[in-house]
Amino acid sequence: MNSVPQLTSESAVSSSRDAQLSNSRECRQARGFYRLLAVLLAGVQTFAVRNSITPDGMSYLDLARAYGRHDWAMIVNGYWGPFYAWLLALVLGICKPSIRWEYPVVHIMNFIVFLFAMAAFEFFWATALRYRETRAFNARYPASRLSDFQLWIFGYALFLWLTVGNILYLINPDLCLAALVFVATGLLIRLKLATQNRALLYVLFGLVLGLGYLVKAVMFPMGFIFLAVAFLLNKSKKHRRRIVLSVAVFLVVCAPQILALSISERHFTFSDTGKLAFLWYNYDLPLRNWQGQPPNSGIALHPIRRLWIHPSVFEFNGPVRATYPLWYNPGYWNAGMAHPLQLGLVARRTLSRIARILSAFTQPRAWLVGMLFVLFAADFRTTTRELLGHWYLIIPPLAIFAMYSLTWVDQRYLAVWELVLWACLLLSVRNRSRLAAATHAYNSLAVLVALALISAVAYGSYGQIVHGRRDDARPEYVTAEGLLSLGLHSGDRVAAIGFNNDVHWAHLARLSVVAEINSNDACEFWRAPSSLQTRILQKIASADVKAVVANLGGDVSSTSEAVVRDLRNCAGSHPGWQNIPGSPNIALMLR
Repeated sequence: MNSVPQLTSESAVSSSRDAQLSNSRECRQARGFYRLLAVLLAGVQTFAVRNSITPDGMSYLDLARAYGRHDWAMIVNGYWGPFYAWLLALVLGICKPSIRWEYPVVHIMNFIVFLFAMAAFEFFWATALRYRETRAFNARYPASRLSDFQLWIFGYALFLWLTVGNILYLINPDLCLAALVFVATGLLIRLKLATQNRALLYVLFGLVLGLGYLVKAVMFPMGFIFLAVAFLLNKSKKHRRRIVLSVAVFLVVCAPQILALSISERHFTFSDTGKLAFLWYNYDLPLRNWQGQPPNSGIALHPIRRLWIHPSVFEFNGPVRATYPLWYNPGYWNAGMAHPLQLGLVARRTLSRIARILSAFTQPRAWLVGMLFVLFAADFRTTTRELLGHWYLIIPPLAIFAMYSLTWVDQRYLAVWELVLWACLLLSVRNRSRLAAATHAYNSLAVLVALALISAVAYGSYGQIVHGRRDDARPEYVTAEGLLSLGLHSGDRVAAIGFNNDVHWAHLARLSVVAEINSNDACEFWRAPSSLQTRILQKIASADVKAVVANLGGDVSSTSEAVVRDLRNCAGSHPGWQNIPGSPNIALMLR
């Protein structure tokens, strides 16, 4: 009588093992396929954006140059983190690229960083799936959850869309930060899983959080949030003593940068970024050329000289040695900026940014539709209970969203944190009993969602290759080479008309822009009588400027304005100015 149940039990165990082996084989195949696909998509995107550059990227490259020439006074920077500049300095020091190869070489470096970010994502995702296996509910109802195979497809598709589609095109440290956040989150799960509490795990946790701060300053407060969450994971005394070790490692890694900044600015600080972003984006204070205006905006400690009022001509030939000093160290030029707290205004703008954060979760539409189908089939009560069990993974993204809601919201800032939250949801899904065995339907849904996201990424890269990009630097190469052929040399001071902070030709030619007429005043300058233009140019020359370079609205577009001004409407004949060979810009040699 007992033999039948025994055979049934053995058959069930065998069937379960066969299913696990099949699922494991499918997961390995899926991971291998997506690795190859990720490398291909990232390679195509890198090729598409190989010449792209933004003002932020130019500042990081200038910081890397400061490290390369051992200019210790210029490497202390309260706005741009040092870690990415170290990578740039290393690569540029080894490769020593020419004018036309500097940006492509850096984009190739970003491609390599992407590979590390992909490995970090796999570490996080595999660790999260391993943790899911340990939960008692999974053992009781294994068929009610999404399979590992489905989760790998969903996860990799979202990873590719968020990274290749939203971050890879930029010369900035967002991919570095994504990699470190994935590793930190994976280590947090390891701390939850750990039974032996090995000290090395805690050392690595503190080290990764410290490196995160060196990548971006927002990770300094976020480091304490991660550490606090880790402290609450386990009530054992041994675990909490080891968290103190993580805190110590974190502070040791952060201390040199904080000490250097605090000495430089003569007060304790870990960054200028958050303060400036709060003032800029809540009170509409100027990002550049601030002189203590409007009223109640503080007293400029390092004021910029205004050489002319109409049109506005600014000069900033100060101690900051960089391509574009105003954006190389905004903390220096905006020292003293302040504003009385206006709670109502801040609250309204915070709510607006919260709406933008929530809107980010509705993109791409194919992903949202897929998640709605998944949630429609889920058991609400059980899924919610499982989701709350991931509280320690949910708190860090919510905390950083709260910080960004007070300052500035950008999709590239949110990407890695969005993925962590979506992971919590997918790991928590428990299907209703009558839909628990609909494996083929979920497989099809995962494949369709992945196909839609990957197609969108591929189509985006194709469009950039065919139609070009607004931030393409190829005209900048020609301008830089032309200026050198006209007699300018590395280190010369120049002025710019109509470029705003997109003076990439100056970076490539190793010139320093120390005076400018912004694009919104460029037409006023060109329409002024020649006698007035001469007086303005004499004022500019008094700032030890060797040449003036002007944008006449050719192929160079400003990335600092939402609406690009068409400067061709105010272009006319310009006696005395020289056409830069092969460039859409013109130059006037002052001496």
